[in-house]
Amino acid sequence: MAEGRAHQSRPNILQLIAQREQELEQQLAQAKAEAERIVAEAHAEAERIRERARRQVAELQREAERRGREEARAIEEEVVRRAQEEAERIRERAQERFEEAVRTVVQAVLRGLDEQAAERGDG
Repeated sequence: MAEGRAHQSRPNILQLIAQREQELEQQLAQAKAEAERIVAEAHAEAERIRERARRQVAELQREAERRGREEARAIEEEVVRRAQEEAERIRERAQERFEEAVRTVVQAVLRGLDEQAAERGDG
């Protein structure tokens, strides 16, 4: 009879082992599914982060371009202002020299006329 019980307990042990193996396989399948879900979520989050970074980079580029245009415009305005000031100084000096030249020519002409008159005996 003891032999009968031993025989009877063996299938129970084998059944328990088989049952436990099935439970472990189910747990493993669940763990794999959970891992796949976590990986998929991580990929999705990484893509969201990359997209947000791309938008931020694009915004920073637009801002840098805008600032660059503003700085270039300010530099251009400053260069134009300085050029206009220099041109005005040159015009003023040219005008002064022109007036001096006219006086010099007029004086030379008058001297020449005086000399001609003196030679003719008009003077």
